[in-house]
Amino acid sequence: MYHPSPIDMGRGMTQGIPEIPEIPAQIRRAAEEDGRLAVFVGAGVSRLLGFPSWEEWAGAALKKLAEKIKNDYWCESVRTRFKDPRQILSFCLHGPSGEGLSREELAGLLVPTGTGRARDVPDVTSSLQSLNTAYLTTNYDRSLCEGISRPRVVTTGADTALGSQVRILAYDAEADLNEGNLRAGHVLHIHGSVSDIDRMVVTKADYARRYAPDSPLAKLLIRVFREWTVLFVGYGLEEVEVLDFLFRRKQEINTDEQSRHFMLYPLYGEDLHLCDALQDYFSEVAVEMIPFSISRLGYRQLAFVLDAWAKQVKARDKSVVADIRTVQLAFT
Repeated sequence: MYHPSPIDMGRGMTQGIPEIPEIPAQIRRAAEEDGRLAVFVGAGVSRLLGFPSWEEWAGAALKKLAEKIKNDYWCESVRTRFKDPRQILSFCLHGPSGEGLSREELAGLLVPTGTGRARDVPDVTSSLQSLNTAYLTTNYDRSLCEGISRPRVVTTGADTALGSQVRILAYDAEADLNEGNLRAGHVLHIHGSVSDIDRMVVTKADYARRYAPDSPLAKLLIRVFREWTVLFVGYGLEEVEVLDFLFRRKQEINTDEQSRHFMLYPLYGEDLHLCDALQDYFSEVAVEMIPFSISRLGYRQLAFVLDAWAKQVKARDKSVVADIRTVQLAFT
């Protein structure tokens, strides 16, 4: 049963759910000592930056398709019959008699709407980057890495120097989905990105291929979930691919009894009674839910949670940790 900790109780509560939850000790240890924290970034983060939700993207695609094929009836039939945005997007790509949208047209709808990031909330990308860890994202936008550089905190190797700027690196190709690229400041777009539209994972067939048992992504996820501490950020129950993978392959992952998979999960204060049921659901995939209240600020609260956590965590790159251990062993 979920019970808020004494620290959570002092950080602003809404009917028993903290607005800023305490950082689990395992996440702090993975970031500060082991350098083996992997952060999965979902659509909730992109929404804070003004990008459309899955539902909004699918709705815009149907509208554009209706204008293109001059067939409102066909598009309305898809809208009313299918509720999964991914199914709708697949139909939009195929269209009636193969007269669907191109992938370029579909990707062209995936742009920030309105004014983008709200001015009264912390910059969620800066907070995530401050964690100085490895990132895996199912988002197609490149907001985590495009045109951003940051100071490197620690230095080893010939390519770094104290105070130098290290650019955030992004990997989009399926062949790049390997643990060698899982380093601090690296972003792995596990479903592709708008930088390579033809390889974006959109249709059901795309997902089936990407998550095939012996695919590069499947091999990477097995390693990550087995050996790394994982934090899901910006995910909900509607983004099921990674969680489904966890459920289907949990016997291979076989983590120890100490929880190493966590999910920041938004809840309204009046939903406190759902915490136990949701935790039971996530327990099926060995994920510990970390609820935070969105009653006062809505989904913008996630930006404040990440900002508070980033200020508390002093993260280390696992490659640097390995180098330090090598030096220590040389002197023992």
